[in-house]
Amino acid sequence: MSNQYYNTASLTYEYGSSLKKGFASSNIAVATLKESVVVSASTFGKTYFQNSEIIFIVQIDNNASEEIKNVKVTNDLGKYCLGKGICDSFIVPLTYVDSALLYICGKFSSDIKPETYSENLVFNIERIPEKSSALLIYKTKTNEYSPLASNSEITNRITVSAPNLKDSIESICKIKVRDEADIKIIKNMSPNPAFPGEKINYSFSLYNYGNIPANNVILNDVFEPSLNIKSVFLNSKEVSNSDYSYNSGNFAFPSQNSELSISISSAEFIQDSISGLISIKPGMITITVSGQWIL
Repeated sequence: MSNQYYNTASLTYEYGSSLKKGFASSNIAVATLKESVVVSASTFGKTYFQNSEIIFIVQIDNNASEEIKNVKVTNDLGKYCLGKGICDSFIVPLTYVDSALLYICGKFSSDIKPETYSENLVFNIERIPEKSSALLIYKTKTNEYSPLASNSEITNRITVSAPNLKDSIESICKIKVRDEADIKIIKNMSPNPAFPGEKINYSFSLYNYGNIPANNVILNDVFEPSLNIKSVFLNSKEVSNSDYSYNSGNFAFPSQNSELSISISSAEFIQDSISGLISIKPGMITITVSGQWIL
């Protein structure tokens, strides 16, 4: 980070036989003072979701005329607290994944392995030469403590310190949760085993693990063997045969001509007040198709 300083000079003077007084001021002079060490942290991508990989890029610019030695780079892995009286210990929403890469003066220097602790990650860089920079790249992953509700974010604090630095230097990097629907389908057939002429049920459970609803949902399936459909239920309500289409074993619900619109609500994210663990209660609907196989 750089600081700019502004300065204006002024003077007074006298002139003429009567010694009249005058006044003049200069232009505004601007000078930029660069800090001796500058740290900037960023990520590949600005959003995250469940099990997202987050790659950090930390750049340290040494603008001083002497090298800095034994540099410690600490990432708090987005730690946060639920608040005094609820959860006094810190919760860490990111997990370190694998070894990091270190570049010095724009050239690959080495793989670098951090010291990993319960609440932070510490990299040790032996030296950064004068008038040069170091680039640190490493990977983390969201875990079961990562907030997933819409508008959530993870705030990472990256701190750089060294014996010959007067103060530690901090860079803050924020990543926001990505708003999306995350649908999983579980299909069951019953009874199993089934016998010729017996009623067969196709049951579809549709779950939304995302933080926003899924709208205009359309289910497609190919029934093999073909099915003589007797009824279709959305949750516990039977729908009209005009709301689905079935041609040559191809089932679609709702059909293109149906006025029915299907949505799956967003998930609920429930955080335990003691452990900080986040559990997911998905939004859910069921679709059941019943009939007899055409053999």
